[in-house]
Amino acid sequence: MTFEDEELDAKLSRLATQTAGLGATAGFTARVMAAIEREQPLGLIEALVTSSRRFLPIAALAAAAAVVWAVESQTTVDDALAVTYGSVELDAE
Repeated sequence: MTFEDEELDAKLSRLATQTAGLGATAGFTARVMAAIEREQPLGLIEALVTSSRRFLPIAALAAAAAVVWAVESQTTVDDALAVTYGSVELDAE
């Protein structure tokens, strides 16, 4: 064994000794399982509200992008109509 291995073993033994008293109390698993069983399943409305909160930022971003696209499209249409306004087509036969 090298010096680093002995040093690591000593640290791990010290850590194991100091944390030996830590642990779950008696009946911890039973209390957790009982609490899980007492929980009521979500209803349809609660599930929709919970899931809609996740998609709200995405919907807001999509709405902002749609507004920008609509403004740009309207400007393009206005420019195209302004160019053709007042122009006369001649039939030269």
